Amino acid sequence: MLEAAGATGAAGGGGGGLFGTASGSASSAADAALDDVEFGLDRLLDGVERYIGLTGAERDRERLTASNQATDDRLGFYRKDPAVREAAQKRREAEQKLREAQKRERELIAKARERATKQAEKDAARSRP
Repeated sequence: MLEAAGATGAAGGGGGGLFGTASGSASSAADAALDDVEFGLDRLLDGVERYIGLTGAERDRERLTASNQATDDRLGFYRKDPAVREAAQKRREAEQKLREAQKRERELIAKARERATKQAEKDAARSRP
């Protein structure tokens, strides 16, 4: 609908155009503003469509990749600065510790589920005469 309105104004249906009258100039300005709004809405809707199309894991992976790329860019720029190198090393160590903690957490959750299942089976066996 917006495309049709912008196309008729740009095609000269409203008397505007490159050599239009004063009212035609106002019409061209309105068409240009409409084109800007249309462009902005299209980009917004493209972003929403892309966001909806991604799964949660893909969104997380995309954010992490963007974050790592930004970090790599900054590190490339300040590569020789000792303070930056030290901070990057500490960040990598912290990320490693985080991954290890998440792994331990997953293992403990699995064990807790296993214990809960066994306890539920014992309780069910006790309640049977």
